[in-house]
Amino acid sequence: MRDANFLDPRLAALYDAINSRTEDTEFYVRQAGRTSKAIVDIGCGTGALALPLAHRGHRVTGIDPARPMLDLARSKDVEGLVEWLEGDARSLPTTAAFDLAVMTGHVFQVFLGDDDIAAVLGEARSHLRAGGALMFETRNPAVRAWESWVPGLSRRAFRAEDGSEVIVEHHLTEVAGDLVSFATTHELVGTGQTLRSESTLRFIGPPALLDHLTAAGFGPITFYGDWDGSPFTERSSEIIAIARTPGDPRIA
Repeated sequence: MRDANFLDPRLAALYDAINSRTEDTEFYVRQAGRTSKAIVDIGCGTGALALPLAHRGHRVTGIDPARPMLDLARSKDVEGLVEWLEGDARSLPTTAAFDLAVMTGHVFQVFLGDDDIAAVLGEARSHLRAGGALMFETRNPAVRAWESWVPGLSRRAFRAEDGSEVIVEHHLTEVAGDLVSFATTHELVGTGQTLRSESTLRFIGPPALLDHLTAAGFGPITFYGDWDGSPFTERSSEIIAIARTPGDPRIA
């Protein structure tokens, strides 16, 4: 499952420019190791992680429900190294088995209900071999990142692939329990056009996250707090989870 906003080709085309940080990709590539593994990237987007993993010799399947994002991923995969599938985790072939499953770009936070979380974790678990692992990140609710999702604090300028300037701002609209809703505007400087998208994300803390993962059959489970591999603390901005399946570990 991917935020429905990425079904808009205009927003999909801006994704890589706006999300140009590489710390998360580098972390997951390190964790995957150098021994070739079968890896599924759930919510693969434009292939920011799937392609580096494939170039390192892993056998990668990237799956995403947003066709515009997949079209961009396929266009970058000039060597045809990755198997690209349109859909969500439920669309994987029932016989598909992987050593590692990953979800990046805070995609875990678009699963808003307990049933949604149980479904995606259950699907990931069912496709992992013994000793495999699921890796993903979610924002730590204790840090209250949404408080900075207002125009005065969130305004940033980027260069699109064609060199044009794009100004992005977030507009917090509602906080209802652990659900945070906001709008994002993308001002295309020089054209007078502004694209607006609406999003809702779920923020859950380590205890609830641990409960969900345990209920799905994962264990042991490790939480990191930053992309340098430091342990999770209450002040960490990220909750980076590595949830293993019973058996001999396969992550190098």
